[in-house]
Amino acid sequence: SDPMREHHTAIMLAWQAAHQSDPVAANDLKKPVADLIAPNASRQELAAKVRNLVSMRIGNMQLVVARQATKNSPTWYRLVVEPG
Repeated sequence: SDPMREHHTAIMLAWQAAHQSDPVAANDLKKPVADLIAPNASRQELAAKVRNLVSMRIGNMQLVVARQATKNSPTWYRLVVEPG
């Protein structure tokens, strides 16, 4: 029983329930997901924590960059869930 892995699993499951595989910017995460990632964090802190989750694989789920940030838009992320 690894508490960090359990926490990351909870984040991925909450992300899947809230956003499925839809692309979303860190600042647009639904509150339950954002609170699991970084409770009471500023927008910048939340975005940094989300960046740290990119490429993490939990079971058949992995958070990936859906669209890189540009001058006028933030980075968007999406949860990839592989079959099985």
